[in-house]
Amino acid sequence: MVEWTAKVRGSSHVIIDSHPVTKERYGFRVTPYSLADFARLAPTKIWVLYCSPEVTLERIGSDAAGRPMISPEEARMHTQMQASVAITYGMSLGVPVYFFDSARDREDLLAELVSRF
Repeated sequence: MVEWTAKVRGSSHVIIDSHPVTKERYGFRVTPYSLADFARLAPTKIWVLYCSPEVTLERIGSDAAGRPMISPEEARMHTQMQASVAITYGMSLGVPVYFFDSARDREDLLAELVSRF
């Protein structure tokens, strides 16, 4: 992925969708890139989409897509751990980390994201 990203970024934006924190039967698992590998990706900004635990539970309830139902506290913890990984990445490279509330109207959210390119 590092080589592909370096090749493509000269002619277009590159978005890497990563979910380093996963809910497992026993609790949570975090499998981030190493800081050295992440540095090789050379991101210029990091975006995190988040929502409240209530919205997370509503989304899982309406379309689980293989995700287990979780408690509000697990939803909150999951979001906080994802944020922690993103902040660590940002701090390691000195790049900004943006947090977008994905519970917003989708068209408004999309416009906000597009304006950041």
